[in-house]
Amino acid sequence: MATAGQIALENSRSVIPTTMLAAVYRGKNDVRMETVPVPAIGPGELLVRVHTCGICGTDLKKIANGSHSPPRIFGHETAGVVAAVGKDVNQFQAGDRVMVFPQGNFSVEAMTALRSRNFDAAVNTVPHPRQDATRLTLGEIAQPAVLRYGGFPLFLRSESVQVQAVDVAFNLFFGKPVLIVEHHDVCRHPEVLSEVAARINSVAPDILWTSLTGAVRQALLQRRTADGARHILAYSNAVRVANDANSTGRYLIEWRSANQDVPVEQILQDGNACTSYVADSDGVRVSIDLPAGSSQTLSVIHRNPHQTLASLGVRHRARAFVRRRLSEVRDNYLSRTPQVLAAAKTLQRCFLQ
Repeated sequence: MATAGQIALENSRSVIPTTMLAAVYRGKNDVRMETVPVPAIGPGELLVRVHTCGICGTDLKKIANGSHSPPRIFGHETAGVVAAVGKDVNQFQAGDRVMVFPQGNFSVEAMTALRSRNFDAAVNTVPHPRQDATRLTLGEIAQPAVLRYGGFPLFLRSESVQVQAVDVAFNLFFGKPVLIVEHHDVCRHPEVLSEVAARINSVAPDILWTSLTGAVRQALLQRRTADGARHILAYSNAVRVANDANSTGRYLIEWRSANQDVPVEQILQDGNACTSYVADSDGVRVSIDLPAGSSQTLSVIHRNPHQTLASLGVRHRARAFVRRRLSEVRDNYLSRTPQVLAAAKTLQRCFLQ
C-alpha cells in the first residue's frame, strides 16, 4: 500500500527512463534481476510504474517446474501509478493510481470504486458478487451488461469450451459482445482457440474481432425515433458512436446506470469537455450531431467521493498486512499439499471475510 510520501515521489518522476529493473525468469528455479527496456505502449494502452506486484501460486509453479520457455517476466497482480497514456486514452492521466484486478471475486463496493475511478467496465465469468449468489432477471440477461452493482457495467464472459453456436446467436441478437476467457495454458494447445473462433465465425461470418476495450465500447442498443434521430442506450462508461449513413445524423446517447453516490463531473466528447448534457436520478443523456462517415467517443467522468488510503486507519492496514502475509504462506507452502490448502481456505472463510 502506497503512502502519501511514496505517491509524491512517484509523481515527481516526470521523465520516463528507457530501461528498468525486472525479475526475469531464465529457466527452472532461475530468476534474475536484469535491466530490460521499458515497454512501448500503443493506442488504448497505459504505461504503469509498478509500486507493488504479487506473484500468484500458478506463476510460482511455472518457475519451480520450468514449464514455460524463457525469458519471461511474471507478475499480473499489480498496483502502481500511471506514467504515460497511449492514444485515445481519455479516462486516465499520468499520476493516477491504478490496479490490475485479475481475480473473479468482486463486491458491490469494488464496483462502485471502479466506477468512481472512471473505468470503462468490468468483465467476469460469475454474474454476482462473492457470497451473494443472486439470480439475474430475464431483462438483465437480455441486456449487453448487468448494471445492478453500484451502477457499474458488468459484462459476462465464457470459457471457450462453453461457447456454443446457440450462445453466440443469443448474444448477437440482444446486442451482447461475445467475450471469451481462457487460462494461459491453452497456448500449449492453440487448436482449442482455433476451434472456438471457427465456431463463432460459422454463426456470424461478419463479426468484428476486436480488443476488449473496443468490444465493450461498441456494446450498444439503439433504435430510430419518430423524428429520425438515433436513440442509443450505452452501457460502458465510454462508448464509440459511428455514423455509417451518407448524411449528418442526430444521436441521443443515454446511460441509465445512475448512482447518486458517484456524481457525474463531466462528459467528454473525443477528449474535449461537452457542455450540453443532462445528469439526474434517471441517468445521463447527451445529444450530438455526427457528420456522415465519422465517429466519436463519449465518456462519462465521475467525481471520486472515496476516502484516501491514508485515512483508512490502523485496523484496516493491519488487516491488509495479515492477509498479504497469509497469502504468501498459502502460495509458497500450503499449495503443495491439497488437504492442508483446503483446511487453510476453511480457516480463511471463518476468520478473514
